[in-house]
Amino acid sequence: MATFNNGESGLSVRNKLNTIINKVEGVTSIDNDIDITGTLTSDGLTVDGGASFSGGASFSAAAINIDLIETNVVDENTRFRQNAGNLDIQTVDDSSSLEATRLRVDHSTGDISFYDSAGSSQSFFWDASAESLGIGTTSLSTNSIIKEVHIDSPYTNGLSRLRLSSSVENLEAAVGLSGYLGEDALYFAIGSSGDGSATERMRIDSSGNVGIGTSSPSYELHLSAANPIAMVESTNSSEPELRLKNTIREWTNYIDTSGNLIWRDRTGSAERMRITSAGGIEIPNQNAINELTFTGTEFTNVLSASTSGFQLGTTGAGYLSFLTSNSEAMRIDGSGHAIIPAGVTLGTAVGVYAAANTLDDYEEGTWTITDGSGAGLSFTVQDNVYTKVGRLVVASAIITWPSTSNTSAARIVLPFTSIPNNSHSGGVVTEQNWNTSVTLTASCNYTTGVVFRQRGGGSLNNADLSGKKLRFTVTYHAA
Repeated sequence: MATFNNGESGLSVRNKLNTIINKVEGVTSIDNDIDITGTLTSDGLTVDGGASFSGGASFSAAAINIDLIETNVVDENTRFRQNAGNLDIQTVDDSSSLEATRLRVDHSTGDISFYDSAGSSQSFFWDASAESLGIGTTSLSTNSIIKEVHIDSPYTNGLSRLRLSSSVENLEAAVGLSGYLGEDALYFAIGSSGDGSATERMRIDSSGNVGIGTSSPSYELHLSAANPIAMVESTNSSEPELRLKNTIREWTNYIDTSGNLIWRDRTGSAERMRITSAGGIEIPNQNAINELTFTGTEFTNVLSASTSGFQLGTTGAGYLSFLTSNSEAMRIDGSGHAIIPAGVTLGTAVGVYAAANTLDDYEEGTWTITDGSGAGLSFTVQDNVYTKVGRLVVASAIITWPSTSNTSAARIVLPFTSIPNNSHSGGVVTEQNWNTSVTLTASCNYTTGVVFRQRGGGSLNNADLSGKKLRFTVTYHAA
């Protein structure tokens, strides 16, 4: 065994063994090979060529360098260095002065460091106690439970990325942490390029928002695509479920084993609504008020059911409208009036319309009584009212004839045109001062007028009724 003692020991290899520096039992130079079978003690030893140790070699000093100098390259030599409890493998120049550390083993911890090209930064670091690997960092978790690979980018707007690829299949995937231009996001990419340009598919930004198909998610989960679809799928007939919860209540929406879509109040432990597999809507709570509510710009509708009946109405001052073929067919206004322009069909089977059974008109009011004789007379009129139900019209009034000698048949205009058949009409004069011993009648002999006549006698003319007052009622069918 050879032993070398010095404050800074050195061993150099240079083509052949020709010089032993300092004293080796009085020998200062050897031109040929030398075999040492005992113990060699030296303050320094330079070997040109090769050196072999068949037993062992021990180097003892505060710091030990073993340099391997290669003569067919320039400044690309190897140094093994033991110093401060570390074993370093370094690159040195031909003068053994300029050095760059490539690898370091810390004997006290078992940590192993691989350095960058300048030999100044631990770019690849194995933390033995944490059993974790750092790339670009030596700051790893000291928790013995946590095992990690820590990749750190030391640059502003830098990117740390783990890249997986298959050159055979031309596939690539990457997971990266981007700080570029303030993005501060973890992204996931996959593609078929195989050249580091995999397409980003998902990211989690610094706010915790998850984006799929977008690099700038605005919500906790943000999906972006031409036709985005989110699916919760059960691989068997069990119940896939979506839950919503806040500090007040928790709800769940799921498909049961019969294929029905269920809305369930988990806080209240009760089903609230379902859409059956056949398309029906069921609201099981019969004691609820305002179970189905619609809110619009005009009113709020309320649809509710209870054991005592069914309600459909409005809570505001608006109206309730019923549409067919996207056109309004019926309205109930804010005062409760039902407005049905096409009428109401009565007395037929459900779903059967019959014109003869349809009440399609109702009206009541006053009408302007004018001369129907053609004489242009003006009357004094009181209580001129009518009621029209369907085609049936009942009209009554009190009128006073002006003073006149006109002998045209006494006639006034009807509120609605009559059918041209006097058998559909009739009337009575309940009060008159023309001749109290004579009964007068009123009839619709013409489509536009009421004719006054003596009962059993002829029609009266304007001169007959000059200055006289008549109270009458007439009933007829409108055309």
